[in-house]
Amino acid sequence: MPKVIPSWDEKYCIGNEQIDSQHKKLFEIALKIEKTAGENVTQDEIKAMLTELFNYMKDHFSHEEGYMQEIGYPQLEYHRVAHKHITEEMVKIVKTIKTTNDLKEKLYIVVQKWLLEHILLEDMSIGEWHREKLANEASD
Repeated sequence: MPKVIPSWDEKYCIGNEQIDSQHKKLFEIALKIEKTAGENVTQDEIKAMLTELFNYMKDHFSHEEGYMQEIGYPQLEYHRVAHKHITEEMVKIVKTIKTTNDLKEKLYIVVQKWLLEHILLEDMSIGEWHREKLANEASD
């Protein structure tokens, strides 16, 4: 399986130390999952990774939504819905697992989609919006 998930880079920072640290950790978990996609791993190992990812995502979503509320981010509700959808997709994966390979493939797809689409596109827009807001306030 070709490497799709990028390594963490400071350019992915949104400007909030806690959120950026959590995103970095999510990249690490995703890279670990991607690495196992081509390896022979047990169902218990996959479940442990899935549990780690799921629990970390839930905590992260909570912190991120709190931060967006704190800064008055106008897309907060949209983001909440996206977070709920991602969580539901993870639950659906767990419920529909047939084999270890099935689980690895589905988990890899969700991690790839979530990281590439959600963090790299949607979460980065939080930082961009906040920087613009601060710049506008400074120039007033």
